[in-house]
Amino acid sequence: MNRRGFFLGCVSAATTLFLAVGPAGETGISGAADEAVPVWAKRIDNMWGGVRVSGGLADAQGGCLAVGDSGYSSNLDAWAVHLDKSGAVLDQKTYAGSQHDRLTSICAAVDGGYLAAGWTRFKGVGLFEEGGVGLLMKLGSRLDPAWVKTFSASPTMSRLTKILTLAKNQGYLAVLAFEENALTRRAVLRLNAKGGILWARKLGDVETSFQCVDAIQTPDGGFVLAGNLYKGYESGDGCVVKIDSGGRFQWAKAFGEGGAASERVSSVLTMGGGDLLLIGDSYKEQAGLALKLDPRGNLKWQNAYKDQAGFAEGLDFGIALRGGAFAFVGSYCSNGVRIVFARCSATGKILQTKSYIAFGGPAPNYYETLVRALPSSDGGVFILVTEVMGDVVAAKMDLQGTLPKTCALAAWTASASKSKYTLADAPLAYTSLRVTVKAASVKAKSVPYASGDACGR
Repeated sequence: MNRRGFFLGCVSAATTLFLAVGPAGETGISGAADEAVPVWAKRIDNMWGGVRVSGGLADAQGGCLAVGDSGYSSNLDAWAVHLDKSGAVLDQKTYAGSQHDRLTSICAAVDGGYLAAGWTRFKGVGLFEEGGVGLLMKLGSRLDPAWVKTFSASPTMSRLTKILTLAKNQGYLAVLAFEENALTRRAVLRLNAKGGILWARKLGDVETSFQCVDAIQTPDGGFVLAGNLYKGYESGDGCVVKIDSGGRFQWAKAFGEGGAASERVSSVLTMGGGDLLLIGDSYKEQAGLALKLDPRGNLKWQNAYKDQAGFAEGLDFGIALRGGAFAFVGSYCSNGVRIVFARCSATGKILQTKSYIAFGGPAPNYYETLVRALPSSDGGVFILVTEVMGDVVAAKMDLQGTLPKTCALAAWTASASKSKYTLADAPLAYTSLRVTVKAASVKAKSVPYASGDACGR
């Protein structure tokens, strides 16, 4: 089952403008989707140790920000870069706070600048490579840190995996992963403008664990959390949870067969009328999945996606278009890695496809992972890629999936068929959680990592 593809969701509008809302509220800005969009592909290389991307955000001027880490595996620094609408580097910094530091998500700050989330691992803390405590940094417009805080719900491992800005400057929602009883749990935190906790809720108990990988704010001010529901160490079912603005549980739905099978929800979008679109994949059907729900979690339709050669497509993010249509960007393995784009109708039928050979070099000797697809504020789509050799590729395509002519096209066709899952109420414990917040510090450093054209080298 291919699980290397990643996609990002957004909210459609009834005019020529669109509004993008992605994982954990990584929010794009309304843009003129019918105007010509500059397309480009750039590689960022620190020349030593490597740089890896984990999250991104579209800015209001047609550019984007990317966050992740930089350095050797034995000593990583958190990393952030800001690109303009043509792909030129505006600012780029690393942040050193401990033995390992990584940023996984970034959102716009309610008081200007940005809020970046991730984790920091102090030497000797935790048994896991990704042990340590959650990291939250307020960054200015030039990516300089204004304040830093750590979050911990476990003596061994805590990580902030998602951060999103709430409507009307009401603060933030964050997702915290932490270790409990030898399992990784998830919690959702409501934060004020200064990063203080207003409430914190744990999802799951000793028997079940909800692995939240995406979160969005809904039109009613509440939140929808998407991910997987596990029973012990069994493979998971796809799951989506709705809570209100005060953190009170409303409903949870799951689909799948449990046991050795695995169904995954990796992204959720809000569509017209408050409907929800779940994006993920199915082990049973060896295919990507898209399921549309009404605001109360009732199933409206569901589709499975495969290409004509039978390769399974693991869908992770989508882009909502006008009239209920949507698109997705992803990757799959077929004699190497291919980056793919598809436009779909309001019922999930594929209307158009494009595919590109991996940026790094001729397949199958070069591998890379598509990490994010971010709708831009000027009507395009950013894609963020981590290459196996330790470089990052940032590219911008238009809504027809066009990249620069120097990026090699490859033949790819795919089709949708009806899937047959039952969406049922999910038994999910939902309880308060104590989280410790402390002030911290990092050392910021401007870095002149090289940036050049990614295609045609």
